Parts: sequence; C-alpha cells; structure tokens
Amino acid sequence: MRRGRKAGWDQPVGDRPDQHVGAMLHGLRQQAGINQAEIAADLEIDQSYISRIERGKQPAPDRVIRYYGQRFGAADLLASLVDIARENDRERRKRSPLLIARQARYPLAGDQASFISETPPDGSTVPCGATFTKTWGIRNSGMVPWQGRRLRRIGPTTGPWTLTSARFTPIPDTEPGETVSISVQLHTPQMETAAVAQWKMVDKDDLLYFPDRYSVGLAVYVLVGHEAPASGRTS
Repeated sequence: MRRGRKAGWDQPVGDRPDQHVGAMLHGLRQQAGINQAEIAADLEIDQSYISRIERGKQPAPDRVIRYYGQRFGAADLLASLVDIARENDRERRKRSPLLIARQARYPLAGDQASFISETPPDGSTVPCGATFTKTWGIRNSGMVPWQGRRLRRIGPTTGPWTLTSARFTPIPDTEPGETVSISVQLHTPQMETAAVAQWKMVDKDDLLYFPDRYSVGLAVYVLVGHEAPASGRTS
C-alpha cells in the first residue's frame, strides 16, 4: 500500500546525504511556520523544486542552503550538516572498485613533497570574525611532475568553532625541483578559541596522492581572538 502524504511532505527514508539535508531544511521551515510557496516566491523557483529538495529527492543548491541558513538563523549549523553530508557522499563514491584500485597505486614511484615556508606562521593570533590568507611554499622534491592536483580540506569546512574555507584549493602545475606557493582564504569563528585546519593533496577524483606519508599534510593553527604564546608550526 502506498504510504499517505501529509501537507506535501514525505519523511525521507534512508541514509543518503540529500535526505539528511532535506529533513533539516524541512524542519527549519516548519518550526518557523513558513510554507513552501513563500520560499519558492522569494527564490523565484517552482514550489515543486523546494518540495523535492526537502524530501531528499533533489540535491540542495548552494543558494537554497544560504537562503534557509540566513532566513532561519541556522547558517553555521546548516553549513556544517551540508558539508558533512557532501563529504560522506564523496567517500561513498570512492568505494567503487575502479577507484579503490587506483588509490592502491598511490603514492607514485618517485613522488615526493617538501615543506619550505608558511605565512603567517602557525600559532599566530587572529581576530574573531576576520578573514585572512594562509600561504605555504612546498617543493616538488621528487621525480614526478604535478599536474591537475589540488588540496582537499580534511573534516568540516565550517562551523561555530571552525575555520571556514573552501573544500578544495588548486595546486599550480609544478615540475620536479620547482617550488610552488599555495594560498587558502579562511574566515575565523566569532568566539575566542584555538582553531586547527588540515589539507591533503588529492587528484581529480579526490584520491590521496600520499596516503601513507605526510600524515598532517598542510595545516593551519591559530589563536582566535586572544593572545597566547606562539606555537611551533605544523607541517
């Protein structure tokens, strides 16, 4: 027997990331007493599209996520959930036999990287609610050209006590022996804390180039909103 629907809503059943995100969006809207038609009008999209998103039938685009977060005062919570959901989805896709076989070939013979420099140094104090840029210098110290590579942020990319950044940062193509500068823009949380973020080098399919080396990868450690003794760098 087909399960009945109530108020245009089917409770998501399953464990797909889109279902978790849709359920959160639905809950925020319901708690505020706002109907889908009003949201659809604000966003200038069809109400049926909002319905599919909330029911987990359609991925939520970034502009819908931003709207719900700003409208219902849950930007950090919602951004964290979406980031976790999308990260889980990427991990699921990497379980295919083809990608598992490719990951097993890494690291490539003769592929190496060396840490050269960083700005600002780890342990620096930065203001609450500020935006700053972290830049690393790394050298291709092996024999394999770096082409089409990128850094992937490990773990959540936003949250109440988290440094906010993009998930991926491109790495300029780098020949063996060359040094390259890589920069990421970060936004600090609104409260005083010590914050850490970490990146690893991946290919276009999000596979780790160095799965058994450089366990920390490239990292940022800052003291947000207060003075404290500087710490040594992490690399």
